[in-house]
Amino acid sequence: MVEISFKGEANQALAEMFDCDALTVERGATHLRLTTTDPAVLYGIIHQIDALGLELLGVRELDDRQVPIKCPTKPTKGNSE
Repeated sequence: MVEISFKGEANQALAEMFDCDALTVERGATHLRLTTTDPAVLYGIIHQIDALGLELLGVRELDDRQVPIKCPTKPTKGNSE
């Protein structure tokens, strides 16, 4: 699992832009967690962060035992969330 962090607290609209397995927001930073280690996917997300004018804080490999919080999903018909 890989975590990509950037400065700022992502709102719902921004969070939905990232294709990640988990997202956490804490202490002025957003952390995206991905199970992929595919360099093309990781560089794509880093490029997206840069294109949005956000400050990249870091990229690190995580211990697979850490439990992620699911990324927000767009509501669908019949979805009561």
